[in-house]
Amino acid sequence: MTPLRWRLAALSDVLAANITGWVSVQKKTEPKAVASLERLGARSKPIKAADQLVRQLVDYIIDEGLEEGTRLPPEKEMVAETGRGRSTVREALLLLETKGVVEIRQGIAGGPVVRRPRASDLGEPLTLVLMFDGASMLDVMEARGEMESLITGMAATQIKEKQLKALAASIERQKEHIENRDIFLQESRVFHAIINEAGLNVVTRVLLEALQNTTHMTMVAIEYSLSHRQKVISDHEEMLAALTARDGERARKIAKEHVASGLKYWKKMAGPQAANPIRWSTRLPSSMKR
Repeated sequence: MTPLRWRLAALSDVLAANITGWVSVQKKTEPKAVASLERLGARSKPIKAADQLVRQLVDYIIDEGLEEGTRLPPEKEMVAETGRGRSTVREALLLLETKGVVEIRQGIAGGPVVRRPRASDLGEPLTLVLMFDGASMLDVMEARGEMESLITGMAATQIKEKQLKALAASIERQKEHIENRDIFLQESRVFHAIINEAGLNVVTRVLLEALQNTTHMTMVAIEYSLSHRQKVISDHEEMLAALTARDGERARKIAKEHVASGLKYWKKMAGPQAANPIRWSTRLPSSMKR
């Protein structure tokens, strides 16, 4: 890490602190003007030193193109180079580990190591937000359905031949394992993951993967009948045909009908639980509840 880079970052922090102080003064002399800025979202909130360092470290990792598994300088060296206190550096590293940006390894050869955040990392935070907002699995499934149909339409004009072959191979495996619930469901997820990847839009891909992760963590388990699995395979074959023909509108329509059919079946099998607010699949023992 370049000490000059950290010194410049520290200077920006000082400037931010000065701006915060200026706003405090303006609140006394020009309260109406400051109030208007705050209503527009320009509210001044001091950023903790550890959070500032987190942002600087993330920028450094991205700007330097550090690959997953790259070792970062040890804590002591970071303290010297950043001019931050030991507790601030330690807190920043723990925050980065929580966010999935670094992995802190133990032992003689341990220390902070770069990790690439994954879309699945968003599943748990997203689930928590939805749980506290009282969202039901129906809400999640409906949103997921809209996104899947959108992405399938987008994929039609961008999907590659090798991805079309992978979809065809997935369908064959679904047919082969149609009587094995776990393998069939996993292969169905693989099918949709290939389409999601083919959409080439990183935002929709990440959001859909996060929603799928929420579904897997909280969804009421049901048994899918053989006839329903056959219907799923038939829908997948129609989707593949539309994608092969590069027909985005038809691919989107088939995907939307496919998701609607699956949601209808799930609602029927889940019964009243379908409308319940989502929860983790595990609960505290009743003796711990008050």
